[in-house]
Amino acid sequence: MVELSENAFSVAKSRYLMEGEDWDGLAKRVATYVGRGEDPEIVEEFEEVIRERLFIPGGRILRNAGRKAGSMTNCVVLPVGDSIEEIGQLYRELLILWSEGSGVGVNWTPLRPKGAPILRKGGYSSGLVSFLKVASQIGETVESGGCFAGGTQIMTDRGLVPVEEVNIGDKAYTHKGFRNVSYTFDNGVKDVYSIRTEKGYSVEVTLNHKFAIRNKDGSFHQVPLSRLNVGDVVTVLPRDTRSVFQIDDDRIVSIDYVGRKNVYDLEVEDVHLLSGNGFYTSNSRRAAGLALVHIDHP
Repeated sequence: MVELSENAFSVAKSRYLMEGEDWDGLAKRVATYVGRGEDPEIVEEFEEVIRERLFIPGGRILRNAGRKAGSMTNCVVLPVGDSIEEIGQLYRELLILWSEGSGVGVNWTPLRPKGAPILRKGGYSSGLVSFLKVASQIGETVESGGCFAGGTQIMTDRGLVPVEEVNIGDKAYTHKGFRNVSYTFDNGVKDVYSIRTEKGYSVEVTLNHKFAIRNKDGSFHQVPLSRLNVGDVVTVLPRDTRSVFQIDDDRIVSIDYVGRKNVYDLEVEDVHLLSGNGFYTSNSRRAAGLALVHIDHP
């Protein structure tokens, strides 16, 4: 058996174990759920492999297998057929997957072009772009983004303001200067985790809250808390708003589950990033957007 270090067990407990569950319980839960439909002997073998840590499934599987809600997949590719019924089924699947935080790719090529006749029902097709717009609207409507716990201090043109007191029209500090807050959201009560860094920063957020990570060229990519580990580097902004445009890096020293709390989110125009308790993070309430990728077929 591969032994878990104290730090590794702390991460597993805060992210993957259900309340009152130990590693053996996790192995049984995951194997039973993933192996449903398989012979009992296969399920038992899979459970033992996980228990002995000879193979460990991905984080989403460890966390969500057997739970009432939550997807086990980070990324999904969906087909769509050239009929209203099949397009409607696609929209249903997009709603479910985006609400659970999965990334979705769709092969839209089977849809007929705009103006093509619809023989069985009559009339003409509105075309691919019209259906893309509907899918995009679905993505903009789904409320699944990460959230801050109440009391998180947001850097604004009014100074440091608790997230629940930020108003539409306030301006949030970003690496590109002030940007308008276009929406504010009270997202109810959710599971919250506390992150602490070497330099003393701390914030409480939901597991799907995305943190900005600075690239070598100065740009940023975003990583949800569910994929971050102790030792990873995140981007922070000085707590002193007078020097807010100075960007720094800091290393995570702990990630701990702290319970269920009221959580809130904001949407910032253009940049879609903001500072919460000094952490540079995504205003990730909008669950999805669409981009078209051209693929040349041989």
